[in-house]
Amino acid sequence: MFSEPKWRLKADWLRLWLPPVLLVALFVGTGLRGIDFGHHWDEREFTLDASRTMLANGLFLSRPYIYPGFAKLLALVPSLDDGLRALGQGGGVRQVLGAMVAAFNAPDYLLQARSVFVMVCALGILWVYLAVWVTSRRWWQATLAAAILGTSWELAYHSRFLVGDCLLAQFSALCLLLLALYRRRGHSGWLWAASIVVGLAVGTKYPGVLLLAPVMFCAALQRPATLSQRAARVVIAGALSVASYLVTTPGTVIDPIVFADALAKVKATYTGGWFGYSIAPGFPHLWLLLRYFTVNVFSPYAPIAAVFFASAIAGAVLCWRDDRKFAVVLVGFPVLFATFFCWKYTVFIVRNFLLLAPFLAVLSARGLAEALLRLRWPAARITLAVVIGCALAANAAWLIAAGESIRHRDDGVAASEAMVYVRDHPGTRFRVSAKVTSMAAGRGMAVPSNAVQANPDEVVFFAKTEGAAAYAWTANDPWLTRAVFGPREINFNYYSTWEGSDRVVVMTLVKAKAAGIPLAQ
Repeated sequence: MFSEPKWRLKADWLRLWLPPVLLVALFVGTGLRGIDFGHHWDEREFTLDASRTMLANGLFLSRPYIYPGFAKLLALVPSLDDGLRALGQGGGVRQVLGAMVAAFNAPDYLLQARSVFVMVCALGILWVYLAVWVTSRRWWQATLAAAILGTSWELAYHSRFLVGDCLLAQFSALCLLLLALYRRRGHSGWLWAASIVVGLAVGTKYPGVLLLAPVMFCAALQRPATLSQRAARVVIAGALSVASYLVTTPGTVIDPIVFADALAKVKATYTGGWFGYSIAPGFPHLWLLLRYFTVNVFSPYAPIAAVFFASAIAGAVLCWRDDRKFAVVLVGFPVLFATFFCWKYTVFIVRNFLLLAPFLAVLSARGLAEALLRLRWPAARITLAVVIGCALAANAAWLIAAGESIRHRDDGVAASEAMVYVRDHPGTRFRVSAKVTSMAAGRGMAVPSNAVQANPDEVVFFAKTEGAAAYAWTANDPWLTRAVFGPREINFNYYSTWEGSDRVVVMTLVKAKAAGIPLAQ
């Protein structure tokens, strides 16, 4: 019996592993290029300060419990080097903790911590790739799923935030992979591993607890087994999840009064509304979510995002047809989470739904793969493959440009680009703010003839310094602005109350008035 030639083995290895490695490199590389994006609401108070306090007190009770403990523990990673150095010099526990606390004083510690978060979040791309490879044995379908997830701008910019949402998405992808392995191989070890991952997911952000539903479902289905054996497996799965959660957030049982009070505050916020992010529960909330998935989650270009989401719907139908038990995991979990969140809460913030992105990416790749396989003519297949490739390339180009826009942000350049936009739309009348006009003039840009003061169709202004009062903005409208110029560290249409860098926005007069923009009044 002859062995495979070495060149063929190398080619197979490259074909299998090169795509996810390149996608992870793109995600991490562009993420790090834009890591210094400025201020984020929750990073200092709820993550960095909490991490420093844990070290200073020597008690790893991750107060405040608005967020659980995993992200706060992960934020300690850049300080480990200083702690190990102190340990190597013969220091005791107090000296090691003191060195780690001192590390937080470094001016770039926040950026180091953000970098760690980006790299951990990028693992979700690998988990999705492996999950599809395990279930389909098609490397190209696995690559497609990983690329849909890995070139998502929504996932990319959230991964830079020192909060748990994108980390939770990574854990949901890992849980999906482990359940796929359990479904294919039937070994209980994969199920117990998935249970532990669920606990870590809950320790990252509390809504991750709903990942326990598909794990328990899989535990209850294993055959052959008696009813009592299945019940025992469900209990074991739950116990492992609770145990791994308590490792990250032991304050749940050690500090119960403070923990319960923090949880009550979170619940009150999400049930009582939050400024422009408030929405009626039920179908209005669900409509915002479906609109976000349809036109935003998988691409900054609405047509591309819509095609990928439509293919996810088709993939869900195909998965239900082929394997209903695993479809309960792939399709049932997103439905369960969306139903729970949309009908329970009155606040819509897009980052809360990022944990569904890995599931949708797998389904989207399934739908597109079926389309490629069913096309009868090679030319049609090649054409569709090229179109998909171009769409993913456009997403990748956006990630690169977004990272560079953060790294080289310049208000003068943003104003000049906005004035070029005005000039290139001669059929529209624009009211341009004094600041935009002045900064553009400083870059040699003349005021176009369609820049007027009376009866404008649209307005052009700096969102932060010339926009509405804090939290008076309209939010969660994918068509809030006509154009945005400046750093792309967030999707402004969903985070219009952003407190970070300024940017120039173009809005219709109607929407600007509704948002309370002074220039539109």
